[in-house]
Amino acid sequence: MIPPGAGIRDGQPRDPREAIAQLRQQLALHWPGRVYQSDSRGLSVLSISPELTVWCNGRDFIWYEQGRLAAHPAADPVTAAVRLIARLRQLSDRDTGGDGEGEAPPQDA
Repeated sequence: MIPPGAGIRDGQPRDPREAIAQLRQQLALHWPGRVYQSDSRGLSVLSISPELTVWCNGRDFIWYEQGRLAAHPAADPVTAAVRLIARLRQLSDRDTGGDGEGEAPPQDA
């Protein structure tokens, strides 16, 4: 497990590639889906699902939730992963008509 604040060095932002890689590692512990990472100078992107993409600028992880920007400190990939897993479950439930537990409710025959 990565301790919160592990990526901040002398108050400076962390390397976005490192932050996204650690977030990806944390997501892999709880989310079986494939994720895709892309890096450029000063910005890294993690595509988790067609409806969920996370950007990192070294200070924050940034994504959209219900049309609004959501952000979480890049120094804390563990808690960011927990928030993103919850968002993935919401999206999955919406798509499958689920009951909040990531599975579709039983259908009457």
